[in-house]
Amino acid sequence: MKDPTENVDAMAVLRLFEADVTGRRYEQAEECLSWLTKNCSIHAAQPNKVILPTFDEREVVYVATRMASSLCQLFSDPGFGISDKKFSHYALGHGSLITLLGVSGFGNADHVIQNLLEPLENRKRESVSRETFNKILLLHSIDSEVKLPYSQYLQSHPRHILWLVLLAVASLFCVTERENSARNQLISSMMQGFDISAFETPMLGWLCIAWMHCSYATIPERDQFKKLLNRMLVYWMKGIGIEQYQMAKQHQKRNKPVLLVINEFFKSSHAMYRCYAPTIMALREHFYVIGMTQEKDCDEVSVKCFDEHEYIEWREHVGDFLDKTINTIKNISPDAIYYPSVGMQITSILLANIRLAPCQFMTLGHPASSHSDVMDYCLNENQFLGDSKLFSEKLRIVDDNASNFSPHIDQPPRSELLGWKKPLQSGEPVRIIITGSAMKINAEFVSVLSTIETKTVSEVEFHFIPNLNNLSICLFRKKLASMLKRFVVHPSMGYQQYLRLVARCQIHLSPFPFGSTNSLVDSMLLGLPLVVMKTENCALQIDAGIIGKLQLEELTPAASNDEYINQACRLIDNQDARERLTHMVEEADIEKIYFEIRPAEAERCAQKILEMVLYHEPDAIKFAQ
Repeated sequence: MKDPTENVDAMAVLRLFEADVTGRRYEQAEECLSWLTKNCSIHAAQPNKVILPTFDEREVVYVATRMASSLCQLFSDPGFGISDKKFSHYALGHGSLITLLGVSGFGNADHVIQNLLEPLENRKRESVSRETFNKILLLHSIDSEVKLPYSQYLQSHPRHILWLVLLAVASLFCVTERENSARNQLISSMMQGFDISAFETPMLGWLCIAWMHCSYATIPERDQFKKLLNRMLVYWMKGIGIEQYQMAKQHQKRNKPVLLVINEFFKSSHAMYRCYAPTIMALREHFYVIGMTQEKDCDEVSVKCFDEHEYIEWREHVGDFLDKTINTIKNISPDAIYYPSVGMQITSILLANIRLAPCQFMTLGHPASSHSDVMDYCLNENQFLGDSKLFSEKLRIVDDNASNFSPHIDQPPRSELLGWKKPLQSGEPVRIIITGSAMKINAEFVSVLSTIETKTVSEVEFHFIPNLNNLSICLFRKKLASMLKRFVVHPSMGYQQYLRLVARCQIHLSPFPFGSTNSLVDSMLLGLPLVVMKTENCALQIDAGIIGKLQLEELTPAASNDEYINQACRLIDNQDARERLTHMVEEADIEKIYFEIRPAEAERCAQKILEMVLYHEPDAIKFAQ
C-alpha cells in the first residue's frame, strides 16, 4: 500500500478491501485494513485528511458501515486468524476499529463474537484456537454486551489483556452507562493483578493516553491506576538502559537556584499559558528559570516567560529521546524541576518518573496526582483542595489568590463580549452550554442532563463542544441521541467563534467529577450563570474554587446530583432568577478577579516555592551568598 502522504484514493482502497475479503485473499485484505485504520484517525489532533476529509455525517456513516461490514465478514471467516505476533499491530488500530463499528449500523461486533464462541448449533465451543481467541479480544470493547472475564485470562494472556485494559481506559468518552461501568470496573479490579513485564514498547502511546484518561472515570480510586502504569514505565525504561535515578552532581555556586520548568503545552493561546504564565514569571525574581517545551507547543510570546529556553525534541526511538533529554537536563543541573502539568504529553509522563533534580514538584494543569515515586510536592490553593489523602505527593498549600489567569490572546474586551449577547426570544429553547471536552462527558453527567430535560417545564437545548474530529463526533452524537432529546454537538472552532456560541446560551453546566477551569472564566466573562458540582471523594474541587472567587451567595456549588438538578431546573424555568443571576455575573469585575496580578500573593507563593526547594535537601544545594 502506498504511503498515506501520496495521492491515494481512500475509497478505492475500501473497494479493494471489500473485494479481497470476499475473495478470501487474507494477506491483501489485512494490508488494506491496516492502511484504512492507520489513516482513519479518531483523535482531534489528527484530522482525517485521507479518509472522510470533508464528508458530512450521512456520508461518514455510509463509509463506516461499509468498512465495518467487511471487517465483520473477515473476522467471521474461519480461515482467517490473527497470530500472537500480529496482535499488537491490530491493537494499535483498535480505537479506529471500535469507532467505525460504533458509527455503523452494527454498533459493535457482538454478533461476530457470539458466533465465534457459540456457532449456530447453539452449543458453546469447548475451546477456540489461539488465533480465533485473538480475533474475539480485538473485537471486544467496553461497549460490548458480551462479557469476557479479563481477570481469568491474565495468567495465560497477560500481554493481550494489558492491551485491552489500556485501550478501554484510554477511551475517548464513556457517555453510556455500559461503557462507564465497564471502564470503572476494569480500573478498580485490574490494578493489582498485572505482571509489569507484560508491557511492550508499542503500547507506550496508549499507556500514556490511559494515564491521562483514568482521571475521567467516576470512581474515587481512579487515579490510583497510575501507580500500576508508573511501575510499568519504570521497569520498561530500565530495560532499555534508563535508570530511574539520573540526577547530575549539583553546581557548587550559583547566584540563584536554577528552576527547570518542563511544559506539556505552553503556546500563548493555550489554557496552560493562561493558567501558569503569571506564576512562572513571578518565580524569576527568586530563580533562574529555564523552560523546556516541544517547539510545536510553544511560541515567541510564551518562551519570553523564561530566562532561557530549551526545546524538547521528541524522537520515535524513545530511548534516543530519553538519552538526549536526560543529558540536556544533566547539563542544566537544575536545583529543582517544576511540572506545571503531568499527563497530557508522553514526554512529561516519562520524565516525571525519573529523578532528575533534588527537588521535583508539580501543579495541577492536569488536575490529578501523578502517583510518581519521584514527584516530591504538589502545589495547590486551599480553595481547590478536596481530599488530600488522594495525593501521593506532599501538599504545599499556597494563598488562595496566589495564582491568576492570563486572558486568551484573542479575547476581545469584555464590553464587546457582553454586546454579543441577545435576549432569549419567545418560543426559543433555553440554551445550555457544556464546554467540556468529550472525555469529561460521562454517563453519570449525561444521566443528570436527561433528568433535567425531563423535569423542566421550559424546553432546553444542550450545546456540546467535545473537541472531536468528524468520525468520533458522529459516534458521540449517536450515543447522546439515545439519552437526550434536543442537543447540538459542535465541531471544533476558533476561540472567538466559540465565545460567540457561548454568548448565544443562557446557562453554563459544568461536567463532573472532572470539571473545567478556563471555560468557566470564559462563560463568566459573557455573564452566564453557572451550575457546578462540589464532588465528594475527589482530590480537587476546581469548579467550586473558581466560582467561589466571585463571592456571590446566589452562586454556590451543588453538593449532590439532586442539588445540581434542582439548581439547573430553577435557572431554566425561573426566568426572573436566571436574569437576576445573569445580571450579577455581568456586573462582577471578572477581569480584575481572575486576571489581575496580585504582587503580594505572587511573592508569597514564590517565597514558599523557594523555601521548599532550599530545604528539601539542604546539603545538596549550595548557593552564593
